[in-house]
Amino acid sequence: DHPAALSGMVSGFMTYLQKPKQIIICGSQVNTDDIIKCVHSFYIPNKALLVHDPYKLSFIVDYLPILKEMTMIDGKTTAYVCEDYKCAAPTNDVNVLRRMLDPKKTLAI
Repeated sequence: DHPAALSGMVSGFMTYLQKPKQIIICGSQVNTDDIIKCVHSFYIPNKALLVHDPYKLSFIVDYLPILKEMTMIDGKTTAYVCEDYKCAAPTNDVNVLRRMLDPKKTLAI
């Protein structure tokens, strides 16, 4: 009786199968291209992506104080991948990030 409900059911099932991810990229806007391209190279419909420049004051830090603790590693743009309220070890290596985002693998936290 409600064919439009099918899309909601499919969305809920996809969320069940593929847990939502929060991806925080910590770095200046200029140096984040490779990491952002890596994130967008995967189909991750349940992701929240945030680019945070630790050198610029931002209102978002007032709402997400955890961002104060997320810093760049060795001065390089760094990605934090979180799932189920847990974050994996941060990385600034695109190949490591690619393995972390691969839907065929589980996130090792």
